[in-house]
Amino acid sequence: NQGNQGNQGNQGNQGNQGNQGNQGDTEKKDYGKIGEIVEDDEFSMALLYVKTYDAIEGDVYTDEPTEGKEFVAFFLECRNNQKRSDVLMSSNFNAYADDVALNSPLLVYNDPDGFLTTGTVGPARRIRLAVVFEATPGWEDLELNYKSNLFLSKVSLKFKASASEVAAEDYVYAGSPFGKYSLAEDVLTPAETTLSTKNWEIKLFKAKKYDEIGGEYASHKPSKGKIFVVMFFEVKNISAKEDSFSSAVFDCYADGYALPLKISLFELEGYEYLSGDVAPDKKLTGYVYLEVDESFTSVEAVYDSSDGTAEFALTSDMVG
Repeated sequence: NQGNQGNQGNQGNQGNQGNQGNQGDTEKKDYGKIGEIVEDDEFSMALLYVKTYDAIEGDVYTDEPTEGKEFVAFFLECRNNQKRSDVLMSSNFNAYADDVALNSPLLVYNDPDGFLTTGTVGPARRIRLAVVFEATPGWEDLELNYKSNLFLSKVSLKFKASASEVAAEDYVYAGSPFGKYSLAEDVLTPAETTLSTKNWEIKLFKAKKYDEIGGEYASHKPSKGKIFVVMFFEVKNISAKEDSFSSAVFDCYADGYALPLKISLFELEGYEYLSGDVAPDKKLTGYVYLEVDESFTSVEAVYDSSDGTAEFALTSDMVG
């Protein structure tokens, strides 16, 4: 199997450097306005828009602000400029309304506009991040600050917005400030590709699209405009001792954007969710699944652990 090239690390995704697209205005400045890109050595960020909410509704729960307050949500797109994966969280940010500090970012249960509130981002990949605060209505100006180190006071990046720039609640941002993301042909891993780390031999043996997963008595359907992409793996323990393998070590992406971890209790085509203990020289089979836009062009599942990295990448026409 020519795919068994050992641990490719992040070299494969050097093909993604062609995704830089429209860099926008990345000159050094004190702060970025809505739509502008600002950057440091770790991340490039753009504040796409700002919204206010009386409540953030979800399928089973509604986030509501404290009485007399409103939610102020900052929507950002961030690209990792490093050669390693990194985690971005709402807690990396603080904000001010009319120069008065707002309380720490809120832990909201819903993902407003489908943006995440935390996530792991691999090299050259992106995350759409929502950072939500409470504020007293009537403010005129906002400032959002990013700190790469939560325990230091140094601010790396700043953004400013005014009340006149707040987007309507039904506003949807189209496109990306970083241009289109695409995979180079030499990073693609078709079915039957095997990659190795120090402890594992990981084989992708098929990938399929589903409108629904589940069994006779229960099922799980994707959100409107979404589908499931399921990637089936066989993993072999090539170390000298029993080890545990979990799909939680996969960082997943669609069109270069970080996705939340999906966990399933359903059996699918005779396979269970990929997780379990494996003795030396033994194998485990199972699946990892993603919820992606129906119009997706690529998906990636990246095993990233202390024993190495294995990056699996497929275009939409490679998914059955």
